[in-house]
Amino acid sequence: MKKYLALLLVGIMVFSLVACNNNTAANEPKEGNTPAENVAETTEESGANKLAMIKESGKLVMGTNANYPPFEFHKQVDGKDQILGFDILLAQEIAKDLGVELEIQDMEFSAVLAAMDTGIIDVGIAGINRTEEREKTMDFSDVYFESSYTVLVKKDDLGKFNEPEKLTAENARIGVQTATVQEGMANDIEGIEVISIAKTPDLVSQLKSGYIDAILTENTVADMYAAENEDLVSDPDGKFVGEAGAVIAVPKGQGELLAEINKTIQKLKAEGKLDEFYQQGIDLAISK
Repeated sequence: MKKYLALLLVGIMVFSLVACNNNTAANEPKEGNTPAENVAETTEESGANKLAMIKESGKLVMGTNANYPPFEFHKQVDGKDQILGFDILLAQEIAKDLGVELEIQDMEFSAVLAAMDTGIIDVGIAGINRTEEREKTMDFSDVYFESSYTVLVKKDDLGKFNEPEKLTAENARIGVQTATVQEGMANDIEGIEVISIAKTPDLVSQLKSGYIDAILTENTVADMYAAENEDLVSDPDGKFVGEAGAVIAVPKGQGELLAEINKTIQKLKAEGKLDEFYQQGIDLAISK
């Protein structure tokens, strides 16, 4: 009897070890993948339907970086701090078409991209540009706004830093927002020093103090900060080439959600509403 029980216990232990090892192997990251790619594949394989989850929760959680006027920015309205802008108006329309409320999560731009993998947010709407590297871990909507790039400089420096060759010749110190397309563009320019900072207002402070020579950013954003600062100007002749066109980021493999977002974007384009939202964003940003 004792011998029988001993054999039985050994069999149970062996079965448990095999089951444990199989489970571990199933959860191990795939060889050759980056950590971000493994997270993306795990999200796809889980089969979680983000659109269904959004509708069940009754809210669309939007991640953004609210210091990027006219896309998104903080403003005091009737004594209360609110996040307003072009992207917010667009997100409100998407939420309305989905039949849910909009919840805005304000975070650093790099965190918006990272939060896509963790499920903290449902969508990233922050003047985001599509890149090949980002496409490895997230999907993108149709382009909802076309833009170009220039530099924000002190008025005395107008025309001095408006193309890569001039930046190189001046051994310029260029400020960019962390994790943006502009950061990658600046890093490709030879003979300059790139200063990456998480928040655009902090870059503006560095420019005004003389710590950096220029800020490489989108034309529209440069225009907004120039309008708020009399000593700064957005160079109208900027000659910088990069990934242009703002898109909405969604978790990898969420085709149903992406289709609904694109449906709203195309409807707003056809109605001329996107142009209206852009102008409203500008008006709100410059109004006192």
